[in-house]
Amino acid sequence: MAETAIHSTLSANRAGDALSVACAGLFFASWCTYSTFVFNALSSQVFVGAALLVILLACKYELRVTPTNLFLLSAFATATTLASGFSLEPWPALAKDSHWFWLFIAAPLLGRLFGDYPAAIHALRIAAATTILYTLSQMLIEADNYLFWLRNPVFGHIRHFGLSIGFCTVLLYSAADESPYAAAFFRITRIIGLALVFWSGTRAAMLAWFVCLIALSFGDHRQMKIAVVDSIISFGLALLPPPPLPSIGLASAFRGALDARSIDSLASGRLSLWLSTLYHLGYTGEFWTGAGGNGFIRIQWLQNAAITPFGHIHPHNIVIQALCDWGIVGTLLFLALPLKLLRLPEIFTNLKRNPCATIGIIYLLVTGMFDATLYLFEFLVYLTFSLAIYLSYKSPETATTTPNTITLPRIGIIVAIVLLLVPHLLSLDYRIGFRWYFRTYDFPL
Repeated sequence: MAETAIHSTLSANRAGDALSVACAGLFFASWCTYSTFVFNALSSQVFVGAALLVILLACKYELRVTPTNLFLLSAFATATTLASGFSLEPWPALAKDSHWFWLFIAAPLLGRLFGDYPAAIHALRIAAATTILYTLSQMLIEADNYLFWLRNPVFGHIRHFGLSIGFCTVLLYSAADESPYAAAFFRITRIIGLALVFWSGTRAAMLAWFVCLIALSFGDHRQMKIAVVDSIISFGLALLPPPPLPSIGLASAFRGALDARSIDSLASGRLSLWLSTLYHLGYTGEFWTGAGGNGFIRIQWLQNAAITPFGHIHPHNIVIQALCDWGIVGTLLFLALPLKLLRLPEIFTNLKRNPCATIGIIYLLVTGMFDATLYLFEFLVYLTFSLAIYLSYKSPETATTTPNTITLPRIGIIVAIVLLLVPHLLSLDYRIGFRWYFRTYDFPL
């Protein structure tokens, strides 16, 4: 019996190690969702890998949900499927919606994995640090081959670069015990990451980092002091190299804020973008029903919506984006799910236990209100991992007071994930250009 127990433990550890490596691989590869040359917002290649990861997790773990959460998730799935199914491009719309369905299934399953195998969280941190260092190395190696950093290597655009590196940096703040060498490595990498964010002048990322600093003050004060010192050092380092372009960079970000003559100019036209979008949704009645997944593009391309300023593929705001996609009903159901999950006492507890999860969620929510972080699948992968780490640190008191849960059949989860792949297979010719919409026959793979 002892031999059987040891064999089972070794097998379980091997499975946990394999899943940990798979998580790190998905994290590291998730920036493949963006390309300077072909960009369709569906991220089908990466989504297939993400779906396979959830299938493996479903083979190992059961998914338990409360009746309330199951009702909210079912209502959200129904509302979004109806909005996308009756849109002018149903399959691409459903493929875009599948990203969120995957998130709501993957996060609790990954939370079980991270609870059983804390090493999986360290694997993610290593992947985040590798992303920062790999990006820096490519910038140094290929410095002469790019249009002076507006289109930088790896991420394709400096704003995407700033947002992604910002999250990778946030994930490196952990209260977990680690060796002095590991602590030094992660701290140096954090400082490099923050310096890159400041140097890029990505205001949404810098604002989100400032909010994260405030959040850390409610948790581990030692982590807060370390983060402040890291920020000061990084700010100084960001001033050393020349700016990416005269019109962008750290100095330009502050100069633009000081020279702004209106709230709209301070927000780089976002207020006009949001108001013109809401006006169109109200005028057409789609404020109530939505235009289906990726609806912001659809109302411009197929309905000639007069959105100003012209040429954006996303509204730079998750709430406006949700209204375009699913209407007010789907949006309210969408907002109800995280509000049900993220409770204030648990937020403070998690800030002390392992702050990277909570400040990771905060970072993505803040940037999602002003940029594309909750539009691209890459950042939904980041949000899924953050939520999973958050769920893995639920307190024992919470676990014992949780209401009766419903265990969903594993085969049902696997079938649901396979069904999410179908819209992607039927939308292989769907393309969106960086500044506008184009079809595959115009720009082949």
